[in-house]
Amino acid sequence: DSGLFLEANSLQCQPVKSIAAVQNAVVGCQNGSFRFCRQDSATALTFNYTIAGTATNGTDYTTISNSIIIPAGQSCITLPIVALAGGTSAKTVMLIYQPGACPTSDTAIVTITNAPTLNAGPDATLCTGGNATIGIPAITGTTYSWTPTTGLSSSTSSNPSVTITNAGSSPVSTNYILTANNAGCIATDTVKVTVYPLATVNAGPDQTTCNTSLIQLNGTIGGGAISATWSGGTGSYSPNNTSLNAAYTPSAAEVNAGGVTLILTTNNSTGQCPAAFDSVTILFNLGVVVNAGTDQIICIGNTVTLAGAVSGITTSGIWSGGAGTFNPNDTTLNAVYTPSASEAAAGT
Repeated sequence: DSGLFLEANSLQCQPVKSIAAVQNAVVGCQNGSFRFCRQDSATALTFNYTIAGTATNGTDYTTISNSIIIPAGQSCITLPIVALAGGTSAKTVMLIYQPGACPTSDTAIVTITNAPTLNAGPDATLCTGGNATIGIPAITGTTYSWTPTTGLSSSTSSNPSVTITNAGSSPVSTNYILTANNAGCIATDTVKVTVYPLATVNAGPDQTTCNTSLIQLNGTIGGGAISATWSGGTGSYSPNNTSLNAAYTPSAAEVNAGGVTLILTTNNSTGQCPAAFDSVTILFNLGVVVNAGTDQIICIGNTVTLAGAVSGITTSGIWSGGAGTFNPNDTTLNAVYTPSASEAAAGT
């Protein structure tokens, strides 16, 4: 016959209470740590465990063995995890302890992350009332805060949107400070947001003029506009069409048409704000042209048919002078005139 003899208490669980992750690791800033504790500290205890996780032992953190000794008389011991530089995402160190005959295992995880990024992103420009996104993508394990908070969609997001109104006449800049905190590792950076006001423009009042050779323009700009350009018409601008107070010489076609409309459009200091435009209409008053017809010679006692003509801004006229009569009346351009007896006697 054969038998198996076991030493008393040999199947009991080892006197280890737990494994715990005490602190996560931040590259170049903070070491992570595991803590091993037991119930009985009378003798030294070798603690064997399995190393797992997404981090590579000896590459992502300094090399650790798969066992640790808790000295006699000591209840707990700490295993540091020293993170190494490199990598762009968070990784984990997992320790798994299977305590002898115990049916369950004990597991703890330390996360390794990079130190906070110190770049708040590029400066931003926007038009009043518009929005822009500032900041950077979030890093796992890092908290964020912004100051000031004016116009921000969130003061704790790593990349909030910012919306600011500028009702003034010149650009306004605000420096936003981003503070990143990863397990007590703090870094700051600044991003400048510049907000431009809307451009304003006035092409001046409409004009009605008898002058058909040189028209003085009177444009003005403001807000986000830095210059403006005249357009429209087939005439010419002096000294050029970018002079707000240019002199405009209309073309013959514009004069004959009786007017022209010119447009003044702003050139802004940033493409964020739309251009503004305004127009001015110039009407040409060509005056009145009157022709009473050619001189005529008639016999005494006869009448004379007049041949008056008018042009320009009028369509009518009135005859005057003489002591005779106009038929049908003195407002008929081709009226028949009967000289008076005194006019016949005088011969004119």
